[in-house]
Amino acid sequence: MSDKVLIAFDESESARNMLTFAADHLEKNHEITLFHVVPDTAAACGLDSPSLTAYFERERNSFCRLEEQRKALMKEKLETAKTELLKAGF
Repeated sequence: MSDKVLIAFDESESARNMLTFAADHLEKNHEITLFHVVPDTAAACGLDSPSLTAYFERERNSFCRLEEQRKALMKEKLETAKTELLKAGF
């Protein structure tokens, strides 16, 4: 039975360093899970309330487009990290 390792992963240099450390120092039979928290910004994009600031109302579409781009970029980074771990023998 293999040991399980959970690695918090984001776009930081520390996360990249942890990935490199894991690839270099862990036994290849470990099961590694890369974990990234994606905030639910879609809920904010659907808000329609008088309490919202006028600025958010004006910029809501730009905000929502940026969040979708950020999610896509993070998904790409996770796939790259997965590929690196697979190449390292995991």
